[in-house]
Amino acid sequence: AFSFGNQSATPSTNKGLFGGAADSTTTPKTTTVTTAEADSTPVFKDTGFSFANLANSGEKSGFNAFSTGGDGFQFAGSGSKLFSGGAGGGKEDGEEDEDEAGDDGHDPHFEPIVPLPELVDVKTGEEDEEVVFKHRAKVYRYVTETKEWKERGVGDIKILKHPTRGTFRVLLRRDQVHKVACNHLINVDMQLNPLASSETAWCWFAMDYSEGNEEGSLDQLAVRFKTKETAIDFKEKFEGCQEQLRQGGG
Repeated sequence: AFSFGNQSATPSTNKGLFGGAADSTTTPKTTTVTTAEADSTPVFKDTGFSFANLANSGEKSGFNAFSTGGDGFQFAGSGSKLFSGGAGGGKEDGEEDEDEAGDDGHDPHFEPIVPLPELVDVKTGEEDEEVVFKHRAKVYRYVTETKEWKERGVGDIKILKHPTRGTFRVLLRRDQVHKVACNHLINVDMQLNPLASSETAWCWFAMDYSEGNEEGSLDQLAVRFKTKETAIDFKEKFEGCQEQLRQGGG
């Protein structure tokens, strides 16, 4: 019997896989291949098949289903433009360019659905008057009920002289809407007084005809400028007009 550590073992009879005695006379057959024979043996056996033979086999193989049918074969429409001018497009390139140039210059005219009124030349009454003074300012009116100054509008305040009548007036139109915020004649009895709250403002009493007041109303008005220099210039021009009225409107 065999055991680990014992190198000598009793020979035993060879047994088969399933307990039977093995045939001692049967010896496995071994084939020996030399290196020269292995190199000369091809991996894939040559059967004579190639793509050229397959293509020449014709319609039977199905490979030549899309054959051109000859050297002169050509697909219909080959060589033509992809986007043509349509069935009636027999024009030359120059003619097409001329048509396109004509379309670009086309300017259709549409009549308005609602007829527009004709432009009206609006007369402001200032066309015949000479501008003595003009500067941007803000005009106020004193409200006796609330005892506060209320703003009338912002715009260019003007001192205008009428050349025929020899009169002077103070006018201010609101920006954009051009509504009259101050409009009165200058007389020799008016007196400009500075406002205690601002050195760039003057106040005075006048019969004002602004805001569509045709009858006029005696109001206490005030004007305020951005700088003191402009306020002084306005006062000098205002008093200069009064001096001309004293001299007879010269």
